[in-house]
Amino acid sequence: MSPAEKVVAGVDLGGTAINYTFLDERGQFLLDGLCEHPARSVEGPAVCLEQIADGLTAAAAKAGVP
Repeated sequence: MSPAEKVVAGVDLGGTAINYTFLDERGQFLLDGLCEHPARSVEGPAVCLEQIADGLTAAAAKAGVP
């Protein structure tokens, strides 16, 4: 994947899990399946935001997104 290619990040904020994925410009998934992490929303919004950032970083690395 070149740095000039556009990608879309998908984040599904569920009550028990947060799922992450990436799609390329053609709408093709860059991950096989979802990158899932347990949700910790009961710990407050700061924890949720940190989880989103950390999960996107992990999913990007797995998908080869710079």
